[in-house]
Amino acid sequence: MKRRSLFSSVSLWVGIFVLGGLSLKASPAAAVSGYRVRYKVCSIEMGLNRQIRVTDAVYQKSYVKIQHVNKVPEEIVFYDGVSVNAPTGTLYLTEPLTIPFLAVESGYLGKLYTEARVLHLACPNRIGDVTCNKTWIDYLELGVSLRSLRVSAQANSSLSEYATVRVSGIGMYPGEAASVQVSGAIVEDFVLRNTAVTFLKVASKKCRSTLPIQNRNFVSVGGIGRLSITDLPVSGDYRIEADSVGKIQAAGANILPDSVLSLGAISSVQSVSARLNGVRRGGWVGLLVGAMIPATEFNAPSFGTIHGDLAVCGTFWAGPQGYPDIPFHQGTIKKITTHPTKGALVGTAHVMPTNKILFVPKNHPLFTVCDDPGAH
Repeated sequence: MKRRSLFSSVSLWVGIFVLGGLSLKASPAAAVSGYRVRYKVCSIEMGLNRQIRVTDAVYQKSYVKIQHVNKVPEEIVFYDGVSVNAPTGTLYLTEPLTIPFLAVESGYLGKLYTEARVLHLACPNRIGDVTCNKTWIDYLELGVSLRSLRVSAQANSSLSEYATVRVSGIGMYPGEAASVQVSGAIVEDFVLRNTAVTFLKVASKKCRSTLPIQNRNFVSVGGIGRLSITDLPVSGDYRIEADSVGKIQAAGANILPDSVLSLGAISSVQSVSARLNGVRRGGWVGLLVGAMIPATEFNAPSFGTIHGDLAVCGTFWAGPQGYPDIPFHQGTIKKITTHPTKGALVGTAHVMPTNKILFVPKNHPLFTVCDDPGAH
């Protein structure tokens, strides 16, 4: 997706809003269903192509809620798919609907809830809780931080449909701790500067289509980083970076970024496989280049448990490289585990000399431990 920077995007709003002075050719609601937008303690303006601008948000009291409704009230009149006579604090939009751009221009928006897909969410200030129900936001561009992100997407992988989420936070000054929980979507890139992340959890999910198709059951694939272990790594494209990331966990989904950087300890990195619609998914931590060369680099002052049901592949630096406040090669790793007979351990752990890692299986010829910082 072609992106604009946050502040250049916001500046484009000048002159494109056409709320007043229009000669409207309005018509009553023709569609039975649509979307209802409710907002409180803030203002909303609609731009061209149904772009949404939110202003005057007042801390946690403000919210924007976009819900699908099966029946739009008959008295609602639309112009270019946007209602012109809805009650104060409410808008109606016709479907099908994808919101190309939603900007929170001023204030602290407490909550954003959406059942419509948003291609680009831009917020130069803080945002509280962001929730996507049966949909997702492709790109979140944040000026400061967010408190929580909850995504429950539905994309039919049997039709090669995949939901992807990218998060970019500038972190102009320290924000509150964030939590991220995503199901049915792949978190491709996740960077939150100056922000502690309590946990980053992803999962694949089973869904059921309401369309009259032969097989209504499908899987919406989740994951972190790349879609599959066969995708070639390109450094810097798929990252997890934050001041700290407490837990990174995947259920029925893989953890396949190019790199992970946490300036605080990571208590667990875990990928558990699950059988969904007859196919076992997930269980991989880290990418490989070719057959046996680990591609993913994990950096943190220390690690607790690192586990992949099928494989753990990577280079683990306990003490991030290039950060003088965190002693290089002086951290610890407690456990690195996989299935004792069917799993694979491939890579290297760089730890302090006295660190004894518990490995499962105990015999791991393709995974080495380096406890000598002078070797680099």
